[in-house]
Parts: sequence; structure tokens; C-alpha cells
Amino acid sequence: MARSTGSRDDEPMEIITLSTLVSSGSAFIDINELIVTVDSSMIIEGEDRLSYTTIFRLVECCRELHWRRDIDKQSNDQPLDTICKSVTGQFKSPIIVGSVISIGYQLGKIVGRGYTLAFTIRSRDHSETYAEVLIDSIFYNCISHSSMEPPASLREHLIAIARG
Repeated sequence: MARSTGSRDDEPMEIITLSTLVSSGSAFIDINELIVTVDSSMIIEGEDRLSYTTIFRLVECCRELHWRRDIDKQSNDQPLDTICKSVTGQFKSPIIVGSVISIGYQLGKIVGRGYTLAFTIRSRDHSETYAEVLIDSIFYNCISHSSMEPPASLREHLIAIARG
């Protein structure tokens, strides 16, 4: 997860995905959590902690985990995606290079065309909470480029997961 400290118009922005993060050896999946070892490639030069933008990127990787586990198999091969309606974060404590963190998610409210995911970033042993992030998403039809109702079976599946 190399970070560029300069900017050049001809340099493509590095996109971090769950697959690239896991294949880099910096992370692994443990049940419904993403476990990440914070290494120096994730840190802005001259700092010793994760930036809020890097925390959001790591949360996005955990959102991919949710998508694979909870949505992909239930989509009935429809052209289904989500778009972000809002994202908020509360940062409680710095995440220092060398830390091993756990990023977990929980489904929140499921209403109409959207739903909420709550992410908690904690120490590996869950003894300290570093940050909490909420993402409100709207289901999106990739062909018509419009919001959509999710398939009924997916909606029921998400409600069941949210209830635990």
C-alpha cells in the first residue's frame, strides 16, 4: 500500500482493494473481520500513524468483504451495486505503525433502497477502539445508472443478518 508523497499528473492513483491488501501480506480475513498489520508503506512520509484517508481506504476493503459475504451470492445476477450516500467517521485514538488492527462491520438499518454499515476499527484483541465509521449506501443499477430496490431475497437476507 505504497503512498506517494508527491503529485504528478501522469502518475495513476493507486487503488487499494481487499484482494491487493491481502495479497500484499499486510492483511488477512478472520471470520467477519479484516486483520491488518499497519506497516510503514501505509503511513505518510514523516508521520508515525495512519491518516484518516488511509483509515477510510481500509474500511472500504472491509466493505468489500461484506459485499462478497453478504450480497454477491444473493444478487440473483442482477446488475447491482451500491453508491455512497454519506460517510462519517469518529477517530478516537491514533493508529501507530506496527499496530495490528481489526476492522469489523455490522449491518444497521435497512430501509427502502439503502442500508447502513457500521465499521469499528480496534486493536486486534478488541481492548481499544481507534475509530468508528458509518456508511449509508443506496442500491444502484449499473445499467440504468439509477437507484433501485434490492431483490426481495437480498433484502430479507440483509434483515436477517442485521438481526443477528
